Amino acid sequence: MSGTEAVAAGLFSRTFPAGQLLENTREIVARVAAGSGGAYRISKALVAEIRDSRVGLWTAMEAENKAQGVLSGTRDYAEGFSAFIEKRKPVFRD
Repeated sequence: MSGTEAVAAGLFSRTFPAGQLLENTREIVARVAAGSGGAYRISKALVAEIRDSRVGLWTAMEAENKAQGVLSGTRDYAEGFSAFIEKRKPVFRD
């Protein structure tokens, strides 16, 4: 199966030529690293909880809603909102 076929089959979201893999990987890692650590921590914990508990859709949505409530009180949320309004890239701290 080629990389193009693997993407078409839903096994991967995208592929890169071998010579561009390291450069593209570094770009993705930099983009992730610039995100909100607090939001990543909560998201990771939420995904693990939903996976391990095998909860239904509505229970998962309720848990996600509660997580959003927690995150909306953080400095990173305020920074993300301000950056959006000011049309600039956010600088997350948590």
